Order: sequence, then structure tokens, then C-alpha cells
Amino acid sequence: MRWRRSPCPPSSWKPSGPDGGRPASRSCPRRSARGESIERSAGATQSPDGDVLPGRVIGEYVRAVQSSGRNARLYLYGLFLCGLGQSIFSLLFNLYLRELGVSDAGIGQILSKISLGAAVAALPVAFLFRRVSSRAILVTAGALTAFTYLLLGSLVAPELLLLAAFVSGMVVTTFRLSIAPVVMREVPPPLRPYLFSAAFTVLFLAAIAGSALGGAMPHLFSAIRETPRLTLRWSLWAACAITLLASIPFYRMGGWTQAAEEERTPSLWEQVRELTEVDWVLQLKLALPATLIGLGAGLIIPFLNLYFRDRFGLTAGAIGILRSRAPFPSSWRRSCSGPVS
Repeated sequence: MRWRRSPCPPSSWKPSGPDGGRPASRSCPRRSARGESIERSAGATQSPDGDVLPGRVIGEYVRAVQSSGRNARLYLYGLFLCGLGQSIFSLLFNLYLRELGVSDAGIGQILSKISLGAAVAALPVAFLFRRVSSRAILVTAGALTAFTYLLLGSLVAPELLLLAAFVSGMVVTTFRLSIAPVVMREVPPPLRPYLFSAAFTVLFLAAIAGSALGGAMPHLFSAIRETPRLTLRWSLWAACAITLLASIPFYRMGGWTQAAEEERTPSLWEQVRELTEVDWVLQLKLALPATLIGLGAGLIIPFLNLYFRDRFGLTAGAIGILRSRAPFPSSWRRSCSGPVS
């Protein structure tokens, strides 16, 4: 038995026939250039020992994002700007309310209205993504988020703040819910795990940068006016401008892809019928741990900046540095989920 060299991969080599006989046929499976690049990138992520290497993970993500299409890249750009503005606003909004003289109970009521608005708008927004283009929804949500943030950073009356907080929660939840529809609609199946994890990684990186930048903004504005209320208000307005900038990459996204255009838009009755077919018992079992975690996190995380300010006398810059360190482990875990999957 002897082996013949072949340009095919070693897995496709077959031994030739006996000496003097006709060699056995060899088959080399055809692969598309895109499939070969995906397989090569997936194999290049691991070391000989099977460990995921950070440099190769980053390189694989770069290749995956570059081959995912223009719309997906613009979506990630807009998602980063939106997350940056939201991170700055969430860091400074409590401090701004405290400068207005709002009590802890009043701040809790305002923050609860944001969560309530997000819960109310979750299902309608999910239905809307099945019927309207992602571009139109994201551009509108970016503009409305900036407008509601502007109201929250300008109003003083508690009743108006509660109303603006409720509306802002309804709008902001659009960006979180947009990840799955946009990735499923714009990205081919082999690249979807990478884009899913990349979208969450972008949000975590935006949270890190936004916390650091948001903590520095009041100090920068204090050079113009040393009034804490005004410096915080101007910082909130800057966060509004950054959030509004997210509408630019969203607007530059093209229309639906061919696969999305061929998909028939379901009627409202069909969407309601699909909702009734969901296994709600299983959904409630899955939602119970998340609810308990959310209750505990809601009691602590929104008030951490106030605790650091009132208990330790930290400035906004120091609070921003502390908050910017927290998302590092989560962002690295999210970035590794694509290659591991």
C-alpha cells in the first residue's frame, strides 16, 4: 500500500490500489471560500493544548465582523454610541437628582418607572421588529432616547420626571431587544454566535468607557461653572448628544437583506397565536431565578453611586473609575462565548 500526494486535505486522502493496479479514486469535498475562512478562523482560536488564546480570539472576532456585512458593522457602531450615552447618564442621573434635593424614596420611584416602562414596551417592541425594518426602529429609538434623556436632565418637577422616566424606559429597551432580530436578519448562520457575543461585548465596553468618561465630565465642566447642579446637568446633556449620534450609523444601514425580504411578514393575529403557543410554565420557571437576581440587584446597583458619595465622600470621577472596573470580567466572558460555541 502506498499513499499518493494530493492537494486535498489529509482527511480526504485514500490509499491507491495494489502495485501495478489502477489507483483508487480520491474525493476532495468542495468548499466555498467563505466556509474555508470560517473553519480556518475557528481552528486558529485554540492552542495545541486546547486553550483559547486572547490574541487569536480578537483576531477571529475581527475576521468575523469584517465578513458579517456592512449593516452588522454599522449596527455595532451605533450600539456602542448608544451604550456609551446610557452609561454616562445612568452614572450621573442619581447624583443629579440628589443635587435637586430628591430623597432616596423619590429616586427609587423615578428609577422604578424606568424599569416599568421597559417591561410594558417589551412585547410591543418585539412584535414591531417582525413588521418594520430594523433601521427605522433604531433611528427612531435613538432620537427618542436622546429627547427623553434631555427631559430628565432638564425637568425639576417630580411628576414630570416620573412621566419622562417611564417613557425613557419604554424607548431604551428597544436597543436591548434589537440584538437578536438584527443579528438573525443581517448575519449568515456561521457568524451569528460571534455577532451575538460581539454585540454584548460592545455594550460592556461602552459601559466601561462611559463610566470613566461620565466621571470626568463634571470636573471638565467645573472649569466653566463650579455649580455642581449645572455641571451634572451639562454632563447629562452631553450624554444626550452622544446617544443622538447613535442614530447616524443606524440611519446608514441599508434595507433588509434578500433573506429578510423573502420572509413573509406575519399578521397581527398570527403573532398573537404564536404567543399563545409558548410554553409559559417553562418560561415562568426560567424567569423566577432572573426575577430574584433582579430584585437583589435593583436594591443595590442603582444606589451604589449615592452610597459612595454619601458614605465615603467620593467625587463623580472616583465613582466612575470604580464602576468602570466592574464590567471587565463580564466583557471578557462574553467575548469568549463566540469562539467557544
